[in-house]
Parts: sequence; C-alpha cells; structure tokens
Amino acid sequence: LHFHDCFVEGCDGSILIKHNVNDDERFAPGNAGVGGFDVVDEAKSVLERICPRVVSCADIVALAARDAVATAKGPFYEVPTGRRDGQIAAMSNAAHLPDVEDSI
Repeated sequence: LHFHDCFVEGCDGSILIKHNVNDDERFAPGNAGVGGFDVVDEAKSVLERICPRVVSCADIVALAARDAVATAKGPFYEVPTGRRDGQIAAMSNAAHLPDVEDSI
C-alpha cells in the first residue's frame, strides 16, 4: 500500500481518497492487488477519536508499512511524521504504476 501511494504524487495518502466514482487512484490497473484500506480506515477512526486532526492518513500508511516490515522480522526503521494528506486521487495519475503482470 505504501509503495503504491508513494509512487503517485509522493507519500500523501492519496491512494486512500474515496470519491463517488470509480476514477480514484486505487482503481488504477497497477493497484489491482492492493489491500489494507480497511486497516488504515480503522486506525484513522481510532486516532480521530483520541486526537482529532493530528495524524494524517499519509503518516498512518507510512507507519503501518514500517510496522509490517518489523513484524515480518525485517529491520525496524524510524519514520519521520508530519506528512500532509493529498487532495487529488485520479486514476490517470497512477497510469505509470507497474502492473501486476509486469516482469521485474
């Protein structure tokens, strides 16, 4: 999720933005297998009750990625916080993401 967010417009949480149409960044072909939206939404809900308007969705995604790496026995690393959430999430902005079928 973090890679897919950062690849488009930087690490701004824009992959989480939901509009009423299916033109959001999350629906781009390169984001086809991305999940975890519900986990971030739940974390944001809890944080908003405790400390409203303090922690951005972009920071939650970055911190969750760090914690997932550490939980999988990977290295723990510091994550600077203070990111601002993006306001734009168009599918066309994610057009250059590697597709799930692309070879590495």
